Amino acid sequence: FRQDEKPLTELGEWMRAAVGYKASRELRVMRFGDNMREVAVTEGDKVEAQIKFGWQVNTWPVGYLAEEIKNVAESEIDEKIDEYRKRYSFATDDIATVRYQAREELAMRHLFKNEKIGAFCNTFQDLYGMEQLPGLASQNLMADGYGYGAEGDWKLAALTAVVKAMTEGMSGGTAFMEDYTYHFDNGNDLVLGSHMLEVCPGIATDAKPLLDVQPLGIGGNAAPARLIFNTRTGPAIVASLIDPGPRFRPLVTTLDTVNTP
Repeated sequence: FRQDEKPLTELGEWMRAAVGYKASRELRVMRFGDNMREVAVTEGDKVEAQIKFGWQVNTWPVGYLAEEIKNVAESEIDEKIDEYRKRYSFATDDIATVRYQAREELAMRHLFKNEKIGAFCNTFQDLYGMEQLPGLASQNLMADGYGYGAEGDWKLAALTAVVKAMTEGMSGGTAFMEDYTYHFDNGNDLVLGSHMLEVCPGIATDAKPLLDVQPLGIGGNAAPARLIFNTRTGPAIVASLIDPGPRFRPLVTTLDTVNTP
């Protein structure tokens, strides 16, 4: 008995594309507040997105989340802290800050379950009633398959959720990312893919990413707990989705990820 790998691979790729299609048609995205500082690139036609992709993109008041944060039970937070200790290496003694991130994560999970949400976005510009911008909370949610987009980018939140559904069980990992610094050096061109806080630990090489509390120089709220880790290297795909007006346009390219110099 012999198996032909080529048609098996093609069938597997088709099945994963079908999973992505199904996930897309059923996806609901929860927006906490609007896009940051009215930046055009993070906006788009939500009605057209539902027609074309099936995404339901709606806004929930940040105060709605703030109220749910208050309702989280201390026993739930205790269980979440135990989970963090199993998954991450604590580099901080500021457990109160870590507990607040756990409180935020649990509150979002409550809302996501009630509203059947698969992706979300928020912004440091609108943290009404909240002590910290969700950092560890967002990272842990992404690690469990939720889509996320920072600064109100609901398109990227949805795209991340779909890609995570398509690649479940595969090696490599997926993550929300932002191009932060461009290094133009002929023959040695580099881009620093990063973000100020919310990078998914699904691409970490560390067995247990570091959990620490560090200042966030934006937003004006308390320093959040966050995960710090090294990431995988090798061939990768970077994708985004923009809405310049007439239609949505995907931007996709291949690249090689390298260790940070």
